[in-house]
Amino acid sequence: VDRPLFVEIPLQELARTPTPPAPESTVPVLKHVRDKGTNAFDVVVLGAGSIGVPLAMALAHAGKKVACLDSGASPGQGDNKRAIGGIRQTFGQPSKITVMR
Repeated sequence: VDRPLFVEIPLQELARTPTPPAPESTVPVLKHVRDKGTNAFDVVVLGAGSIGVPLAMALAHAGKKVACLDSGASPGQGDNKRAIGGIRQTFGQPSKITVMR
C-alpha cells in the first residue's frame, strides 16, 4: 500500500520515556592538571580552534606553561567545523603551519 505509516504515541507515554544519557568525551579533561597536581599556569587560552591551538603552541614553545580549554569534546569542534572552504592563511607563523599539516 502506498500510503504513509502514522504511529500515534500518547504524550503521557513520551513523558515517561527516559532521556538517554549524553555521550561522554573520550578525551580526559585537564589531564595535565590531574597528573601534575598543580593548576598554576602562565597563560590560559580559551578555545581550541584555529586561533587557540596555534596560540597555545606558540606560547608553549616560548617557554610558557599553557592551559588550552575548550567546551567541545575535542579541538576544532566549534565554528571551525562549520566553516566552508579550505583557505590556509598562516602569514608564515611556524605554529600555525605545524597545526595545518
